[in-house]
Amino acid sequence: MFYSDTPLTALQQVCDNTLNRAGIQQPLAMIAAANNKLSFNYTVWNNDLPAQSTAINKIIAFGDSLSDTNNVFNASLWRFPNPKSWFLGRFSNGPTWVEYLAKQSRLPVYNWAVGGAASNQQKRVIPGILEQVDSWLIYMKEAKNYRPENSLFTVWIGANDLVTYNQGVDGLIVNQGKALNRLVGAGAKKILVLNLPDITRAPEFAYRQDGAEIKRQIDDYNRRIKQVVDDINNRYPSPPVMLFDLEALFTDMLDHPERYQVGDVKTSCLDIQAPSSLNYINAIPVRAVCTDADSYVFWDLLHPTTHTHRLLAEHIFNYLQQQQVWP
Repeated sequence: MFYSDTPLTALQQVCDNTLNRAGIQQPLAMIAAANNKLSFNYTVWNNDLPAQSTAINKIIAFGDSLSDTNNVFNASLWRFPNPKSWFLGRFSNGPTWVEYLAKQSRLPVYNWAVGGAASNQQKRVIPGILEQVDSWLIYMKEAKNYRPENSLFTVWIGANDLVTYNQGVDGLIVNQGKALNRLVGAGAKKILVLNLPDITRAPEFAYRQDGAEIKRQIDDYNRRIKQVVDDINNRYPSPPVMLFDLEALFTDMLDHPERYQVGDVKTSCLDIQAPSSLNYINAIPVRAVCTDADSYVFWDLLHPTTHTHRLLAEHIFNYLQQQQVWP
């Protein structure tokens, strides 16, 4: 991570000017720093001023591929997910929900979410939610004038615990509870937790036989994470954790797609024939019938299209407004 005293708006202007001089007529996708030609794309953290208001001034994201904006892509030296089929490290065809949320709220987003993440570390290299929070704590020691109470923290985790690693709900609940308590203990005042949608309605489960058991675990998790959030909030006069009911929103979208300007809720836009993590390495064509990705809920067998991400962000933004996170 690089730390800069230059405001984000000034960095954005420099990047826009550079693109214009090069004749590139595309919107700015990201800002990163490098220390050599073969360098990773390092996050640029914009330091806060000594004098600042109490308003939320940034978003800190934790989670998995549903929130990852390029962390796995960066670590794989820009090979995974394949940029010919997925957009610049997003597991979608465009920006993710947290990016749309940042744009709508006019705030920068700093992302610790990692594709493939569960609530605990996997394969010794994929940081779980606990490791992501610990990493944030380490980096924040170097951030000048940083006040955690002025950040909105987003936490969306659990799909891989149940669908990918078959770890069950007990460990997921314990680990997520620890992560939330660490954030609160570090000074976080505004934490947004998303529960799990019914993942078994994703195209992948047309190829699997464990849908009923996964659905049972999702229901169990959503019931128990509400209790975790309630237990934390009951300890504080100003409850620090908000729980957004993504399950209800996603179910309504799949049951009533016409309300959300989508048509296909059962198949992926990418022409993927069977579930495999190797799919993300390959360049996969779009299905011939997918002439408008915005009419699809799913880009691949598990992940939403950027249109779906945008819809989620709009509802989450309105929810946060109701919670008086911002005006």
